[in-house]
Amino acid sequence: MYKKDLKVLLDKLYLKYSKKHSSKDPVWTIHKFSDPKDIEIAGLITSCYAYGRVEQINQFTDKFFRRTGFKVHEFTSNYSEHKDKKFLKDLYYRFNNENDLSLLLKNIKNSLELYGSLENLFKQNYSDTHENILPALSEFTGLSLFIIKKIRITVISCRHR
Repeated sequence: MYKKDLKVLLDKLYLKYSKKHSSKDPVWTIHKFSDPKDIEIAGLITSCYAYGRVEQINQFTDKFFRRTGFKVHEFTSNYSEHKDKKFLKDLYYRFNNENDLSLLLKNIKNSLELYGSLENLFKQNYSDTHENILPALSEFTGLSLFIIKKIRITVISCRHR
């Protein structure tokens, strides 16, 4: 199937099955946001917690986004582990606690500082010549892990001074 034919097919399926705010799927949470900067961060955070019972996922993400005043980009860009420790108190979902959320927020914040947006981070390794987005997605994950390791190395080296 050619890309053009695939696009036509997928567009038809999308129109047939998409009804804004009609799903309990956690991804629908991002419809509460209008700013693209908030949408990309809310989408990443939601996807990181999208395992388990839908009601619990939605409860967790809604609680977090409400605490940010649905200004998740602003909150994440200004995130400080020390300053926002109380803010994350009691924010846990299944196996993940506030420390995991803090690490995710630090990683997103550093990605924003280095690349300007998560989209720019993704585009670092995206190419129209690739058959699909898997190479770019793999590199996105790899760069994110590198940023986390860089943070940890910096923190560890600062502690030994």
